[in-house]
Amino acid sequence: MEFDAKKSFGYPVLRDLLAGEDPELLDYPKKTFEPSVSFKVDANNPESLLLKYEISLNVTELREAVGNGASEFHVRVKCQKTFYCQTFRTSDFEGDIKLEGKQFRDLVEISVLLVAKKDFVLTPKSCHSDFRGVDFSIVRGNVLAWGAPTSYSVEREQFRSVRAIFDFNKNDEVPVGEFLLRTDEDYVGVDVHPSMYESVKIAENDPKRRLLILNSLYVPVLMQLLYILKSAPELADEYRWASVLVAKCNQLEIDIYEEHKLPSNAQKLLHMPLDIISRTAFRFPQ
Repeated sequence: MEFDAKKSFGYPVLRDLLAGEDPELLDYPKKTFEPSVSFKVDANNPESLLLKYEISLNVTELREAVGNGASEFHVRVKCQKTFYCQTFRTSDFEGDIKLEGKQFRDLVEISVLLVAKKDFVLTPKSCHSDFRGVDFSIVRGNVLAWGAPTSYSVEREQFRSVRAIFDFNKNDEVPVGEFLLRTDEDYVGVDVHPSMYESVKIAENDPKRRLLILNSLYVPVLMQLLYILKSAPELADEYRWASVLVAKCNQLEIDIYEEHKLPSNAQKLLHMPLDIISRTAFRFPQ
């Protein structure tokens, strides 16, 4: 069911107040249905996504319908690009829904509705005068409250390691031990000498060597990218690597404008590889 503010159900329905509307003319005057939803990457599993929801229901009779099991919330998650569409049912006013990041590309639409779970009689107490004094026979599946859908822009790379934004290339003109960055495409081009290219690829497949590459190559590269974003945040609207990096920073609550924290922020984006090395490789005297 698509949200339509002009749709009439024949009984009062709680919904959002749209721009320019008179709140006195709503089915429930001055009362609206505005669920809060947000995305967050699962810290324990970067491939997973947590959809966090919080629903405020300020109409007494509708809250009672949830409390006595007559109605429930439907949280619909829809992605047009992947054809993913699933509705989660709950009686909880807040909670988390775990999703697989690989199920989504580009825009994801979240809709929250209050739906009758069984047949019952609704006696509105705070509805518009057009409905006042009437008992309504609600049938299972009837919509009792609905909010305008919320859209989020997501990319699969946001649910993977930040290393996914890099595209490594061989370049004979780059001296051994150095790298050349190209940031004018969707993925960050990292040119390295052919001998170094092979070393990087080998290290990527070895957990211990990967830690060394993360600290010696990825950290300085990310520091440079964060500096570029600090100076030109509008790049997030043009290039995928920038939008993904900004999204990652938001998820980890990293302020890209804190220039003095570039080294530590680059480490955070890579899940603190230096800390892992210090705990697994270095040995300090007691």
